[in-house]
Amino acid sequence: MSKPSPRAAGATATLASNEVKASKHYLWDGAARVATVGMFLILLFAALYWAQPVLMPVILALVVGIVLTPVLTFAGRYGIPHWLTAIALVGSIFASLSFAVVLMADPIGEWIEKAPEFGKVLQQKLVVFDRPLEAMKSLRESITGPSKPGEGLLDIDLFGTFVRPILGVLTPAIGQIVMFFATLLFFLAGREGLRRRFVTFWGNRQDRLYALNFLGDMERTVAGYFAVITAINLAMGVLLSVTAYLVGLPNPLIWGILGFILNFLPYIGPAVTMIMMFAVGLMVFESIVQALAAPVVYLVASIIEGELITPSIVGMRLALSPLLVFLAVAFWTWFWGPFGALLAVPLLIIGTVAINHIYPSEAARLPA
Repeated sequence: MSKPSPRAAGATATLASNEVKASKHYLWDGAARVATVGMFLILLFAALYWAQPVLMPVILALVVGIVLTPVLTFAGRYGIPHWLTAIALVGSIFASLSFAVVLMADPIGEWIEKAPEFGKVLQQKLVVFDRPLEAMKSLRESITGPSKPGEGLLDIDLFGTFVRPILGVLTPAIGQIVMFFATLLFFLAGREGLRRRFVTFWGNRQDRLYALNFLGDMERTVAGYFAVITAINLAMGVLLSVTAYLVGLPNPLIWGILGFILNFLPYIGPAVTMIMMFAVGLMVFESIVQALAAPVVYLVASIIEGELITPSIVGMRLALSPLLVFLAVAFWTWFWGPFGALLAVPLLIIGTVAINHIYPSEAARLPA
């Protein structure tokens, strides 16, 4: 066998060296791109966090405006101007929220006033758990030091610890309320102009068609999701009100309204509702079994609704992974609080629709 010539060997070595250099260059180029995207995301989320008082009501108004676009389109078919429909919709939302706040203000205020008594009532009614609680108290004292006189493991201000912060977030500042309603009004009134500008922003006709299809798909999907969720939450509110009436909880209508509103917050809303029902039940009823009756019924209904009804109905319109929904709710709740939990699923839907349009499923199929 003849040996390769020195020139051929040198060419082979040079080619191999060039391939190594190209591989290293590609590696560093990819790392630079990843670092650039990472820095952009960090700065973006930092801006979203620090601009929360302004961006949160604006984004919430835009999502609500997208949900109301079918009403706007339906009214436009009968020649009703968009600005008139926008004023009517915003006025209806403001009146409904004002009515709900006025109706729930007195009962919730009364519950919060009685919050300091909750720990004492709970301690009296959980005598069965005295020994485990004493063991936990001893363990806590061994870690944190002896407790103050009169301080016990069950001296819990439930409403002050859990409910009052959530209610404080759900009742934002006047500036945020004005920002929300002003953005919603101008968005609904000028929807056609904004839609036209967004579509004409793209250069050629094909890109404009893609943008138009994306807007239509996004509006239909988000509006359809909220229509289904609103109907389900309304049914859950009626069930909660009837359950509270049959069990004997005070203000059953308030419980229905509260359950309807809080059920828009995935996972968090139902949990807060059950804690509040249990707390009020302990204040009203003599036994723990009676206090647990309404929360248990609502828990069973929430499990059936969350695991069977909602996935079967929503799944027909949009396939959302339960893991993605949970992670989105967890992230946005940590990032923006309860309003973040409210926006988590709509933002996930918008992102899913955008990804489906950018990377359609047909393009991802491998050839046979």
